[in-house]
Amino acid sequence: MEKDTQPIQLETTAAINAAHLLYPAKHFDHPSDVLAAGDIGKDEKRAILASWASDIFAIESIPSLRVYPGADKAVSYDEIIEALKTLDK
Repeated sequence: MEKDTQPIQLETTAAINAAHLLYPAKHFDHPSDVLAAGDIGKDEKRAILASWASDIFAIESIPSLRVYPGADKAVSYDEIIEALKTLDK
């Protein structure tokens, strides 16, 4: 009897997607990296980028920049919005 691996694959994919959403700075250095990720869907990419654009990640003294906790560098809000626009094309 052949073992059905589809549920395991779906669970693995869900875990990868959850990790991307919860800890995006561990997976992406720039919004273009989110767009280039082949292992996540368009909706997940949109959620990651929208989260990144959130004011919660704004640098207080420079509100046009966003920094995810754990990220090495800041990214401009405009770069994030441009990535979202590219995703929607």
